[in-house]
Amino acid sequence: MSARPLTLLALGALALVAGCASVMENRTVSRIAPEWFEAKSKEVKGQGYPSLSDVPTAAPTPNDKAEMQAVADRLKAEAARMSSDPAYAVPDPDDAAARAKAAQLRALAEQGGAPPQPKPSATPTP
Repeated sequence: MSARPLTLLALGALALVAGCASVMENRTVSRIAPEWFEAKSKEVKGQGYPSLSDVPTAAPTPNDKAEMQAVADRLKAEAARMSSDPAYAVPDPDDAAARAKAAQLRALAEQGGAPPQPKPSATPTP
């Protein structure tokens, strides 16, 4: 690309930026513009944001090591209680039950995934 088109492009971009800035400063435009225009113009100008000096440097964290250890101990105690409770026990299937369930699922898959449907009878029931 030669220097002339690049110069024209740079001047055009500068004119657009200058035009946007002048619209943001124009009070007549802000009176007839929608209500969100003022907030957007402040955002574009960089106004309305908190100062970095107002941000606290060190925020206190409630999750210190002692608190996390207490939570971990409480969860371990709950897990131990649940593993010893027979209501939460999962029975180990015996070999025959596992084979029967596998055969049932295999048959279901071979039928296309639909459960077996009863065949309609030839005679209507009253």
